[in-house]
Amino acid sequence: PKVMNLVTSSTDEAGNAIGLTIPQDIQTAINTLVRQFDSLQQYVNREAVSTQSGSRVYEKWTDVTPLADL
Repeated sequence: PKVMNLVTSSTDEAGNAIGLTIPQDIQTAINTLVRQFDSLQQYVNREAVSTQSGSRVYEKWTDVTPLADL
């Protein structure tokens, strides 16, 4: 690879990325997609968690059966 003293996001003749790496603007792409469709934000809950991984199980009320009277 050829070392160049440039601060750009261009590529050299062989197509190799050289200089500064500029990440894609993902947040703008997400906001653009959100504006294209009906908002579902009213159906989404955000919950703060303290674990690194895991999942939460949601059940429909129609699947829940009452306790049997013993």
